[in-house]
Amino acid sequence: MIYLQLSRISKSYDNIPLLSDVDLTIQKGDRVGLVGPNGVGKTAILKIARGDILPDAGTLSLARDIKVGYLSQEDKITSDYTLFLAMIESYHELLEIKSEMDELQPHLSAGAAADLSRYGELQLKWEHLGGYSFETDIKNTLVGLGFNETDLYRPVKSFSGGEKNRAALARILLHKPDLLLLDEPTNHLDIESTIWLEEYLASFAGAVLLVSHDRILLDHVTNKIVELEDGRLELYHGNFSRFWQERAERRRLRLKQYLEQKEEIARIEDFIRRNIAGQKTKQAQSRRRSLGKMEQLHAPITDSKKPALNLEVSRRSYLSILEVDNLTFGFGERTLFDQISFKIERGEKVGLIGPNGSGKSTLVRLIIKDLETASGTITVGRNVDIEYFDQELAALDPELSVLDTIWNVRPDFEAFQLRSYLARFLFVGEDVFKLVKMLSGGEKKKLALAQILAHPANFLILDEPTNHLDIASLDALQESLREYNGTLLFISHDRHFLDKVATRIIAISNRMIIDRPGNYSEFVAYQSKKQTLPVTAKKGKRDAYHSEKREKNMRSARRKRIKELELLIREEEAQIERSKAQLVSEEYASDWEKLNAIAAAKKEQEARLNAYMKEYYRLREEDETADS
Repeated sequence: MIYLQLSRISKSYDNIPLLSDVDLTIQKGDRVGLVGPNGVGKTAILKIARGDILPDAGTLSLARDIKVGYLSQEDKITSDYTLFLAMIESYHELLEIKSEMDELQPHLSAGAAADLSRYGELQLKWEHLGGYSFETDIKNTLVGLGFNETDLYRPVKSFSGGEKNRAALARILLHKPDLLLLDEPTNHLDIESTIWLEEYLASFAGAVLLVSHDRILLDHVTNKIVELEDGRLELYHGNFSRFWQERAERRRLRLKQYLEQKEEIARIEDFIRRNIAGQKTKQAQSRRRSLGKMEQLHAPITDSKKPALNLEVSRRSYLSILEVDNLTFGFGERTLFDQISFKIERGEKVGLIGPNGSGKSTLVRLIIKDLETASGTITVGRNVDIEYFDQELAALDPELSVLDTIWNVRPDFEAFQLRSYLARFLFVGEDVFKLVKMLSGGEKKKLALAQILAHPANFLILDEPTNHLDIASLDALQESLREYNGTLLFISHDRHFLDKVATRIIAISNRMIIDRPGNYSEFVAYQSKKQTLPVTAKKGKRDAYHSEKREKNMRSARRKRIKELELLIREEEAQIERSKAQLVSEEYASDWEKLNAIAAAKKEQEARLNAYMKEYYRLREEDETADS
């Protein structure tokens, strides 16, 4: 059964074409991922499908009697009720029954016959209308999306913006639509909630049209991918991984066909030029007519249009970047961390993960001194220059232009330098004069990154840098952060991004931290292995605990020594280079005694370097073996 059909849809804004002859058919059982760069019109397609905006041309067909659920990127629930009641607010009869039951509840202990009788009547109605099964669905959905039991009875007005986004998604799912239109639904979800949503969508009985840049979500959920580029849609069957492979192959073939046709046209044009006035005039004229009728291929689209995020390091810091010691912190009676300790050393790329509300952003705010520590210490190392990326984009002034936003932080830039810098983030031409408030979510993210990266730093702290970024921008950011020579601490719920960038994971869980080397997949494998190991006796648990503690201490000492050796190796190499320079220097050319001393020192330096190198590679091998 066809739920939705778009035929030859076109749409322009300010006389600039956005969509051109877009065709899309969605049938029951389809789970379609809609992908493409920021600003190409993905959200416009969803809004046209829902009927929120009208196309300039083309037709929209929606099956009769189907319910459509639509989540925009910034949807937030609004209600005067508690979260639980807000979920059934549109089911007016159920809401009235539940509200009256809640009002009677405190009076039942008094045993008044009228109250007991009325409560019994309401219970029967509630059960008859499916209230009890609906109550279970509400709780399961809200808990799946990261809310806890106490949240269910809090007023919606007391929730944060991100919580209201998640509540909006929950209410849409609870209405059990036939067709789901979802625009970046994971932007406000933690990893656990994203996994829950994956499982929900993968088994969804209706149809889904999903805009997302989360590769793992798209891999686990979709059975079709449509890519929007240059105003048109192209269909691929299968999940994201299959799409990515087939897309590369299609582009390779198109490039091959384009180049072959270009060569053929050049040969024909050369023949015409040489023979149009000679003995083969008729053949040349015939080929000219054939050339005029030929449908010439356009140069295929490439992936060259992506940010060039070259991250510069301000200066070399000392080995110790950050030390958190016995930190305890909370708000009111709620404790977020209980005596947590960890260290970050130069060159590490640390992914900070944990459920929403676990305190990740709070920890970052404590590190940058935006909050005062209550118990414990946070020590930033020497020569450490911090730049902080705020997920709320608070540093962006909506009334400023793109150009002025960067000029305010780098007034020393000349106009050509400023434009060149902004071009690295794909702000070119008239784009630089756009006001911040007119930018898309992805454009705001890129501008905020441009703002903090305008000043070189050696310690980047990034809070959710990936939300709203398209796949090309995500790839560019990943590559830049992998090649970045400084130190990185970043919060992210994007599992693919965590796998590509992180060399270490710190997870906040139950007011404590779990600290493991490696990327996110290695962290998950370690946690799974840890949970499935059988421990049969208290002594065995104690031994396992002490063994793991010893192993952790040994690993920590080994890695500390590896870092020390890296520094010693660099220093010895520098010393050897200096000695080599002295040996050929004019200054000592006739001082044989000095030259002998330098040569002897160089020999000792080389011996030390060899010893350091042997120890370094031995410890690296031990470390890799221990982690395998």
